[in-house]
Amino acid sequence: MKKSKGLHAVAKQAVVSMTVMGTLIYCFLILGHTAAAQSALPGKSHPNQTPALTENAETSSPSLKPVHTKTVNCPLNVLVVGASTAHGWHDTKGNGYLARAFDTLTSTEGVAYRVVDKAIPGARIAEVSPRYTGWLRQYHPNVVVISWGLINDLKARTPYTSFLYDLQNEIDKALQANAKVFVITPPISRYSYTDFAAQQEELTRAEIHLVQRLQNPDVVSIDLFEQMKNTIASSNVPYQQYCASDSAHPNTRGHILAGRLLTADLANIYDTKPTDDHR
Repeated sequence: MKKSKGLHAVAKQAVVSMTVMGTLIYCFLILGHTAAAQSALPGKSHPNQTPALTENAETSSPSLKPVHTKTVNCPLNVLVVGASTAHGWHDTKGNGYLARAFDTLTSTEGVAYRVVDKAIPGARIAEVSPRYTGWLRQYHPNVVVISWGLINDLKARTPYTSFLYDLQNEIDKALQANAKVFVITPPISRYSYTDFAAQQEELTRAEIHLVQRLQNPDVVSIDLFEQMKNTIASSNVPYQQYCASDSAHPNTRGHILAGRLLTADLANIYDTKPTDDHR
């Protein structure tokens, strides 16, 4: 029981935080871009309706939604870009950590997030670039969530400079399309502790530093990777319990923890003080 105490506290914090967090996220999305929120919206798109690209599996993610905003009924489009982890692979009870966060927040209040999942299993960041502009034009997203698992690019030995160049390009194009941008580092996998431990940590830090250097309020970085590592370490629960057997993805338990941490992390970014417990 002592081993899981830390994770239970984090889970509780995430649920407790959603009420105030929703209002602030809504303000972040809408107040600066009212016109974008009112732009034409596409039809519903299931989080797992995504074309396959290669046979390789990867690690990435999707997520977001407001709570006490019942007077606002306009849905918001969220475009998710990444690979198989963002797509929810190995989450046998849901559609992945990002989808879990969006679904929870949407079901809680009257503002719906329409998640358009364009995460492509097996994709490397450069392979998505030719399609990306078309997605922005087609779906008119209010929010673009960029969450690469990084393993595909690390296996392919993509130079860090090339990866970061493509990431910057994705951010720039999203901003040009009047969308807010969330760059979210991936959940952990076995590879995060073994074959690609040093490389994945280095590249996630480079992602965070890139966003910080931009100093753009419309671009937010969320270091889910480091937060998940620290949470697991402090709980004394073996990391393997959160990892799929293929080494490249979190399992269902990992997606659940990542989704809860992401919710809590969003609340911390806006320095919210939760007042209601909606357990």
